[in-house]
Amino acid sequence: MSNTEEEKKEINRIFDSQIFIDYLKSKLISLFDTVQGQKLLIADQDILKILSMVLDNEQIKENGIQISTLESIIEGGLSDQINHIVFFIPPKTEILAQLNTVIKNQQQELYSLQNKKKKSINKDFTYIIVFWPQKTILCDEALERLQLKGIVQVKDFNFDLVPLEDDLLSYEMSSSFFDLYLRNDLNMYYYISESIQRLQAVFGQIPNVFAKGDGAKVVLNILQQEKDLQKEVQSRPNSDIESLILIDRSVDLVTPCLYQMVYEAQIDEQYGIEGNICRVQKSVISSDPKDANQQTAFRLNAKFSPLFKDIRSSHINTVSGYLQNQYMEQKKVFSQASSKSGNKTLEELDDLKNKVAKLKQVQPDIERHLGLNQNIFEILNNKKSIQFVREQEIQKQILLQTEEYNYKNILDYIDLQCAIEAPIENVFRLLTLLNQFENGIKAKEYDRIRRSILTAYGFDKLVTLDLFAQCNLIRKGDGSKSIQEKIIRKFNLLDPEVDINNPQDTSYVFGGFSPLIARLVEQILKTNSWKDIKENLNLIPGQSSYPEKYKSLSSNKTAKNAIFLFVIGGITYSEIAAIRYLSQKYGREIIIGTTQILNFKKIYQQIYKGQQENSEIETQSLEMFQLQKQPEGGKDDKKKKKK
Repeated sequence: MSNTEEEKKEINRIFDSQIFIDYLKSKLISLFDTVQGQKLLIADQDILKILSMVLDNEQIKENGIQISTLESIIEGGLSDQINHIVFFIPPKTEILAQLNTVIKNQQQELYSLQNKKKKSINKDFTYIIVFWPQKTILCDEALERLQLKGIVQVKDFNFDLVPLEDDLLSYEMSSSFFDLYLRNDLNMYYYISESIQRLQAVFGQIPNVFAKGDGAKVVLNILQQEKDLQKEVQSRPNSDIESLILIDRSVDLVTPCLYQMVYEAQIDEQYGIEGNICRVQKSVISSDPKDANQQTAFRLNAKFSPLFKDIRSSHINTVSGYLQNQYMEQKKVFSQASSKSGNKTLEELDDLKNKVAKLKQVQPDIERHLGLNQNIFEILNNKKSIQFVREQEIQKQILLQTEEYNYKNILDYIDLQCAIEAPIENVFRLLTLLNQFENGIKAKEYDRIRRSILTAYGFDKLVTLDLFAQCNLIRKGDGSKSIQEKIIRKFNLLDPEVDINNPQDTSYVFGGFSPLIARLVEQILKTNSWKDIKENLNLIPGQSSYPEKYKSLSSNKTAKNAIFLFVIGGITYSEIAAIRYLSQKYGREIIIGTTQILNFKKIYQQIYKGQQENSEIETQSLEMFQLQKQPEGGKDDKKKKKK
């Protein structure tokens, strides 16, 4: 096991994630209190995921809430048992169209029933649509077009930052990358600045602010504009947070493209982590054949699992040995406990009894992670292992620019993957990584790959490719030299000799490559400044900002105040592991905030999903346009007929 969680320096922690939980809980209860009596809450999976992290089942019952999924009512309709119905949805017009059908169907059924019985039925339904995080102009137009405005009440609700761990907060907006870099949704920057202002209302004005990337600079500008209005915050003499670091995801598009090798990241890659909950088939974590194919859910959180805290940031290749040692130690203690007491003293017996009690508590956890870890390796070593190993080699060649690196050979390999119809995500992943190091794909090769994608995967994947180009992930090159190699060299991102069992550097998370974000944070931990790296900082895309003079919150040089790092557009579990490593290495509390937890699969999925949603919106807009033009067209047609 890597010692990323070992040899810990004492950290004086000031941040309590419970503050956010209590705040969210209060907001949610206030929202539901606006509706008296029993209410049916209908929400999509993303929203239900966040709700489950804030309100427990008992609190849901106390507030008279019954929960149903959006999918179930779209398929099966609304129940008439509860009069007050709350739809909690993201601002998507296609969902509104589906809700319109559901609501109108229920009203039609009620009307038919009244006619059949020839008397009024005392059923007064209240419909409330709550948009998360807020209603858009398109949604407002859709409400008007669907004639829902007189039928439903409309509210907005922003969850704010949701604590996934004591050091990790996220908006859990599963389309934040797409919204920021393709939809150019400026609202996200205001949400972030509002959250930071609320944080400062609790902990005090943060004196040192660092920003890298255009989006980070936008948030900084909003914060500076609001600063004059924050008299209550500024009046507080001291802050518990010494530095705020704002980093835009666009400054480093290499890291999300890489195959992640940290344990928690691999769980996310193979099974998916929703919030801090993982769902797998029971057969993955248990040898019991009963209900083996049923899904089971468990929470991945250090509070609930000290074992998980020990292994979450470790390189996947070191986890098996650690878990086996824990299992053998457990077996040894159980064996001692079951053997005859012999010459053991009463004190020794009590000690053994306590050990057994503790081990029984963690036994299911050890078995669960043994099963998970084993299954991950089975996935990586399955029949497609040759392809996986080859792509790992290509990744290494691109990163290290080794002698084996050959631009044309890599494109030939990508072309071959298209020919055999390999998973499209793998094709896009390699293209995106190559794009970052070659400053785009040369025109001739780009057109060749486009033809291959069209032939193998169809026209809609060409649209996906164009969307990747719009957010600078894959594009046609102009022949200019990439600065990526220079960034890697100047920031010392490579360490091929890193020891994953005993890491001394953040590069262990990728087996020899450090995330750029970790280096930017480490520079502040070392020097409290970015001045020394000003020239290198200018190599990285986007604007930069840092304090001319660092303001220390304590005259005591040994005092270590907290740092709040916010990554706009999403952060990977590998980067989180690297930041946690730095926190332990330098003995500083680092609180991480983000819009979502990211990996390449999630980037691809949200771009493709956004593409489909945009297509539906365009179709709806065209239909609306045709409806508006129809009367005028009808008159013209009549004139033509008369002529």
